[in-house]
Amino acid sequence: RPTTFGDVCGFSVPPSGVNTEFSFKLMGTTRTKNSTLFHAWNTKLEREMKALLRKGDCSTLNIYYNDGGGWLGYSTFPNECSENMNMDGVVAVFSSVPGSEKNPYDRGFVATHEVGHWLGLYHTFEGSCKDGDGLSETPAERSAASGCPEGRNTCKLNPGDDPIYNFMDYTYDCCMSQFVEGQDSLMHDFWNMYRGSKSKQILSSLMGETVLIE
Repeated sequence: RPTTFGDVCGFSVPPSGVNTEFSFKLMGTTRTKNSTLFHAWNTKLEREMKALLRKGDCSTLNIYYNDGGGWLGYSTFPNECSENMNMDGVVAVFSSVPGSEKNPYDRGFVATHEVGHWLGLYHTFEGSCKDGDGLSETPAERSAASGCPEGRNTCKLNPGDDPIYNFMDYTYDCCMSQFVEGQDSLMHDFWNMYRGSKSKQILSSLMGETVLIE
């Protein structure tokens, strides 16, 4: 863990989560110098970018780094791939790559969060104080958290503090440290249902991690 964890987030040991047993083998990185595609996000340009750069099938994780258009990142969901495989994948802002520049989201967990979506997870604050994300292990949360607000409880009538350490919230990277068992089960279920594996040991490859340079 980063030595600055306690200094930045106010505690020395982050709560641990489960080992999801997901692993990806990096098969290639392409760097595309294209100032137009560097700004491609949620537009026709994004379709052009992915048509040009995407590799593999629904079991292949493609991550595209560009300027994000004001977003930290976004992702498609597993059930969308069979309908439009060309658009499948994760888009993340380039400044979220570890070592790119110092900011609250520079430890790579933007990609972790978006891969959570790619494997079928909702935000912890999905559904606000009603159903949340549907998992009892992640207490309902009225809205997204920022920073690392320990003890935050936005749904007073529901048990438990907000799950600010969870990768599927919006807290700073230094605050994120866990997936829970229910999320682990969901990710494997969605993988088996939509991304073509019957095994918990993921054997697919991370292909086409793409950096777009302006």
